[in-house]
Amino acid sequence: MEVQTAQHHQRRKLLLEAEALRRRRRQSERESLLCYIKRIWPWFVIEEIHVLIAGYLEALARGELDRLMIFMPPRSGKSMLASVAFTSWYIGHFPARKIIQASYAAELAVGFGRQVRGLVGESIYQETFPGVLLTPDNQAAGRWATSHGGEYYAVGVHGGQAGRGFHLGVVDDPLSEQDADSDSAKKFVREAWWGPGFYTRRQPEASAILMMTTRWAKDDLPGHLLELGKNNRNADQWTVLSVPALLDDAAAGKLNKVTKNNLLAAMPGGKPVLYRAGHSFAPRRWPLKELRRQKANISQRSWDALYQQNPVQDEGVILKRAWWQRWPAELPGVTCDEVIQIYDTAFEEEEENDFSARTTWGIFRHHSERKLERRCCILLEAWHDRVDFAALRKEAIRSYKDGMRSVSNGGWGGVDRVLIEKKASGHSLLQELRRTGIPVRAVVFAKGKSKLARAYAAQVVLEQECVFYGSDTVAGPVIDECADFPFGKHDDWADTCVDAWLYLRNKYHLGLKDEPSDEDDIQPPPSRPLG
Repeated sequence: MEVQTAQHHQRRKLLLEAEALRRRRRQSERESLLCYIKRIWPWFVIEEIHVLIAGYLEALARGELDRLMIFMPPRSGKSMLASVAFTSWYIGHFPARKIIQASYAAELAVGFGRQVRGLVGESIYQETFPGVLLTPDNQAAGRWATSHGGEYYAVGVHGGQAGRGFHLGVVDDPLSEQDADSDSAKKFVREAWWGPGFYTRRQPEASAILMMTTRWAKDDLPGHLLELGKNNRNADQWTVLSVPALLDDAAAGKLNKVTKNNLLAAMPGGKPVLYRAGHSFAPRRWPLKELRRQKANISQRSWDALYQQNPVQDEGVILKRAWWQRWPAELPGVTCDEVIQIYDTAFEEEEENDFSARTTWGIFRHHSERKLERRCCILLEAWHDRVDFAALRKEAIRSYKDGMRSVSNGGWGGVDRVLIEKKASGHSLLQELRRTGIPVRAVVFAKGKSKLARAYAAQVVLEQECVFYGSDTVAGPVIDECADFPFGKHDDWADTCVDAWLYLRNKYHLGLKDEPSDEDDIQPPPSRPLG
């Protein structure tokens, strides 16, 4: 009898321990998205990239973030993780909330809906989130409801959304690869679908938006929204998680912070991965050899957009990024023979939203490795802003009289000449600055000379490695805009660069030996000594 009692107590103890273990496991699955994923998909190989994504998604669910963009290479598991696993996990926590899943094609969005519905209907889901059920009378793949009153609705960007609202909006690729170069398609997504459509469906008391897409162009929907947030503090401020296939230092650092998670798959030798710039973002799924193979078999633009999260234009190759020269830190500062400022002003009727822009250049003598002396220029300062004419005038006077008198930037001080293109509000600015005694001249181009033709004429200066910069902070945005020309969203800084390089080329006769002169481009003023 005592033996039976002892066995009974032992069985009861084991059952209680097993039940406690199940409760702890269910609790961990409710608290951790990755634990939940291991429960529903035991086959899913978790890497550091998934730990990183999951951390951001959990913050979105907790309300610590409300606007999240994720940019990752293809076949990284981000859609499975976010559009399927996270959405079903979110429903478990908030079964009374409404969700809209959107994609460029309704079939894609409905496919995600079918997978989420399948997970919610499984018995293992009920173990983690007991009582969260599908209503029997509303279970279409792209349109279904929960027993708590929550709703799920899948829609393509060309589908109707009237009458639907969301607490969680998931946007997975709103623009297809086929429409990546279509200005009308990008405009439709930005101006017809998002603003007056999808965005108006959010519930004002609580709305989170998750967006995942390939950055094919800088004027796509994410680029548009990020620009809005940058220029208007009242607009949505987005958190961006962007990880390139071949890591940069920032992405490698983020991945190294999550390498100790105990759900990570074991690497050979049992050692955690130490990520560095140039390594694969997901070495178990995407070995470095496979990434290199992928890069070799697709266009550079596709690689940059799909795998490196860097939207560029195929045609933006006139003013190449690689031709800019960094001034060596070990060399003394530049002594300039002449300092010029170039303005590009807005305020034509069709340019009411454009920037007014300025770049400041020092022109100096430089000895090449072959000890040949040539004239070069270095970017000293750059400014742009959307300002009215009064503010533009004030900024131009301030820049000339105050900021440009400093000798802290490589020993140059005082602006010798201000050049303003004679167009738009440039006419008025020329007149105003002349009244103040500033040495200002109009930049006049040959009749019929297009921006593209002038850029090609100025290209030789950049190509011959005559254009330098010292500060990444100053030069970075200018170099980016020049590299995007003529297909970038803005070209104001690029225009000032072209003007400066044409000034240098024509005044100092810089050009190829067998190239005819192009004196019709810019008529520069006579030179005068510095100071």
